Formats: sequence, C-alpha cells, structure tokens
Amino acid sequence: MSYLDGYLTLIENQLGLGEIYLPFRKNGALARLRRLSDVSREKQWTYEQLIDHEVATGDPYNENLALLNRLVVAAFSPIVGSYSPPTPRLEQAFVERKDL
Repeated sequence: MSYLDGYLTLIENQLGLGEIYLPFRKNGALARLRRLSDVSREKQWTYEQLIDHEVATGDPYNENLALLNRLVVAAFSPIVGSYSPPTPRLEQAFVERKDL
C-alpha cells in the first residue's frame, strides 16, 4: 500500500500536469482516495485487505473500489511525457511486495 500512497502523494502535488491525473480531479475523488489510504495506514492494512473491506460493504456501485482500481492502473502505467519530480518506480513496489 505504501507504493500506492507514494503515487497518490505525487498526484496530490502534481495534479494539473497531465491527462493521466484527470480521473482524480472529479467529484472529490482525490480526497476520497486520501481518506482510504489514511484508513489503511491507520489499520495497517495491505491493499488486498482494503479491497476486502470495501467488497464486504456489499454495495454493487462502490465508488471506492472503482477509485482504487483507477489508482492502481495509473500507478502501474508509464507516465506520458517527462517532468519533475520523479515518479515512484515500479520496481520499488516489487521490493516492498515480492508477491506482486
């Protein structure tokens, strides 16, 4: 989860830099993702545990699941263009979680 949290921090700091961040600008998505990340850190949940918690709500239209999926896709997709600051590297995620 720390890799995704690092990517979320990048989005918060560089929100206007490209289309890859566009989905996070709408309907308070960024604030909701930050709350989810804070809850998972507070409870020391892995990404899988956070997903399990959201699935357990039983809501077929759970927007949190959609946002988390969008964050994962953005975090593991290459960044279009080049600019500073550097993006957290994908291989760092594998250092943190070898089972990925």
